Amino acid sequence: MRFISRLMKKYPIRTQLGLSGLIAWSSDTTVQVLSDRPFDYTRNIRFAATFLLFGGPANLAWLRFLDSRKLNTIHCVACDNLMFYPTLLFCIVSINELLKFYVTNETNQNELPDRMQELPGLVASSWCVWVPVQTVNFTYVPLHYRLIVIQSAAYVFNMYVSYKINK
Repeated sequence: MRFISRLMKKYPIRTQLGLSGLIAWSSDTTVQVLSDRPFDYTRNIRFAATFLLFGGPANLAWLRFLDSRKLNTIHCVACDNLMFYPTLLFCIVSINELLKFYVTNETNQNELPDRMQELPGLVASSWCVWVPVQTVNFTYVPLHYRLIVIQSAAYVFNMYVSYKINK
């Protein structure tokens, strides 16, 4: 933990974003190891890259925006779960499907419409995880550690997301 603290002090943004990608990579790895299918390295890299290059930066910018507004915890949790997270989840699912179809050619058909039909269920499921996590996060955790808390909790939820969008 000291090593992470030193990195956070010296390279706060890079450390948070790097951990974001690493945690996404490990959650997809866990799902694949537990499944009966052969390990798919392309899927694993695609999922981690989505969080490293999009999910982490978007979360970090959102957390800084909320902090600058000086909202109370209830307002932060409500904004996060009703406005930001559904949008973030929509973007993550879309990016994942578009990369799968156009970049890595893992499929010969665009499955984005099918995945969009699953989105309301994913959002509703997310509230069971994110309302309590974000309540604790916005109440007790300093800003520069909030993304790490989110990504740590996201390890479990990302396994669910990875499973749902990679059926």
